[in-house]
Amino acid sequence: MTGRSLAEYGELLTMDEVCLVLQLSKNTVYELARSGDVPTIRFGRQLRTPRAALEQMMAGSSECDSANA
Repeated sequence: MTGRSLAEYGELLTMDEVCLVLQLSKNTVYELARSGDVPTIRFGRQLRTPRAALEQMMAGSSECDSANA
């Protein structure tokens, strides 16, 4: 799954897919989800992240990164 653009994923990403997109470890992604930094939806015991929310989150962080440069 590496090398895929975010648009190629479904509407809801698994935590494993979020790890690939953000290039972070599973523990880090789950901690970000617990803190609310990564938006999630719970389906029973499973967590999913809406692709649109992840795109917004990434766009916001890139704007901050370019402002700090």
